[in-house]
Amino acid sequence: RSDAYLEETYGGLRAPLYLKAQEIQGQDIFNNPTAVRLYDAPRMPIVELNKKFASRKTTYLIWAVAKDGALLIGKEFEVKIDGRLEKCGHPSITAFQPARIAGEMHKVGNRTWQINAKSGRYSGDYPNRDDLLQNALYKFQQFFPTEAFIIQPAASTAVVSSVGASEDEPGAARA
Repeated sequence: RSDAYLEETYGGLRAPLYLKAQEIQGQDIFNNPTAVRLYDAPRMPIVELNKKFASRKTTYLIWAVAKDGALLIGKEFEVKIDGRLEKCGHPSITAFQPARIAGEMHKVGNRTWQINAKSGRYSGDYPNRDDLLQNALYKFQQFFPTEAFIIQPAASTAVVSSVGASEDEPGAARA
């Protein structure tokens, strides 16, 4: 695919904004052992791409569209740093290379996934992020035709009124 097509469809290349301490091991950048690079439909469900994807403990995966248009999928690994478990994010599946839109995919049922563009290091500043996410959704649907994909609804920012609160209570709606 041409760079112009990839840029229009999945966004311009973005270098990760930063690395986390846990993503650097010695002189090397952490290479996520679950990362899978797909150029074509793998003809198998996502959970069969890596045994860790099928684990009950794995409730979500991370994904990115690579510089060359490949779909990258991996488990967000945790590494112990100073006694705390710290997540290794999207740069661990891109090998710290520039990438296009990236996000998370959450298991919401049998072969059903919700995808989003939550990658602060790759997807944070696309003005047309919703369009790029829709295009990524189409890519997932083409690569995994036996699975269902939906875009994760954005968190509601609506103010919820406290129904039944007396007018004296803090937060009670005023007419």
